[in-house]
Amino acid sequence: MFRFNRVDQRFFVSTYGEVYVLDKEYITVKEAKKWENRKFDLDKIDIYEPMEAPELQPSIQELVERVNNVNKEGVRLETAPDHRLIGREVVKRNFGHRVLQLLKTATGIGSVRAKRSWNRQWHEFTRKNMDENHHDDVKE
Repeated sequence: MFRFNRVDQRFFVSTYGEVYVLDKEYITVKEAKKWENRKFDLDKIDIYEPMEAPELQPSIQELVERVNNVNKEGVRLETAPDHRLIGREVVKRNFGHRVLQLLKTATGIGSVRAKRSWNRQWHEFTRKNMDENHHDDVKE
């Protein structure tokens, strides 16, 4: 995540979790195929905390409280957007350009070029952020 939430201090995270199986349910092959493509109903999925679960340790309660108090919108708004990932300006096209665009869409040429461009921009973005994070780590 390119350490997007750093606030001039080091942070360390270790996770711990306990899973208790409360119930199991069999599904049809058709429903399993939907789940395979992540097309399941999120309203029907729940996480239940069992009554017999032990009380959380104070250090874990403190961590949960810290995570719940993170201002997620503030972090997002304080991060300057990378203009390379923002959509390009819309250019008005004449009839010839429109026909050419339709031909590219019909043959798939446009989607191939768009995918290559997206991949190139994503690699540039990740490389830039890794270099910045590595440079920041070296300073510390």
